[in-house]
Amino acid sequence: MCALGELPVAALSNPQTWNRYAYVAGDPVNFVDPGGMLMQSPDSEFYPPEIFLQGLFFMGSILDAEGFVAGYAWLWYWSGGFLQAGAPVHHKGGILTDPGAAAREGWRRLKTMWRKCLTDFQKHNRFDMGNFRRLLNGGITWYDTRRRSVAMTTVGAILGTGDSTTLKEYVGTDYARVVQTRFRNQWISTPHVVLSSDWFTDLTRDEQFANTIHEALHVQLNLGDGELKRWLVRFGFRPERYSGTHDITKWIAGGCK
Repeated sequence: MCALGELPVAALSNPQTWNRYAYVAGDPVNFVDPGGMLMQSPDSEFYPPEIFLQGLFFMGSILDAEGFVAGYAWLWYWSGGFLQAGAPVHHKGGILTDPGAAAREGWRRLKTMWRKCLTDFQKHNRFDMGNFRRLLNGGITWYDTRRRSVAMTTVGAILGTGDSTTLKEYVGTDYARVVQTRFRNQWISTPHVVLSSDWFTDLTRDEQFANTIHEALHVQLNLGDGELKRWLVRFGFRPERYSGTHDITKWIAGGCK
């Protein structure tokens, strides 16, 4: 039997939660932990499966068979039946909370270790160095769809149109997607980028930095992924080298080589 104070509340896949003295992994601006067991967004309706299972195992260690069944039912109800929501989250070490900081770091890397990328981008006639710097240093509004209030915001609310598509629906299976509107048969990019929850969990730190650059390119050059790929091929970009659909991000993270 273990004492209540010994209940394991860390998410094993996220080392930032291993320090039991650090409140919400050192980020109280973006997260809360009212029960002392779970770091979550203030708007979150979810309960991480790892914590659910750890709580379940703890209950099993202190209750008999009948109590375990009753406790399981209570924990399932309290967590909203989260096991139906999918597999546990696996973090790859990304920034997790602040895409604006990732964008600023992306700009710093373009000026240093990823300078070849910046040199290549400047060869497009629509690329403007000053504007690109502005985009990556606060010129883009990043929408974090982990927050329910953001996820349920409509595209129309951002663009001032009647589009009722929610941001969660809009980003779909992409890591990130620029909110766009059509004007005189041209796609006009606006400085709004929607991020899926996977952006915070499935990308490495370098890929997070690179993805902010990738999305800023869409905003600046007004090109879709297909057009952008065809243009980048002349600078050594080879989609076949990368697995999955996020090849531009991976190419940038490798220094555009």
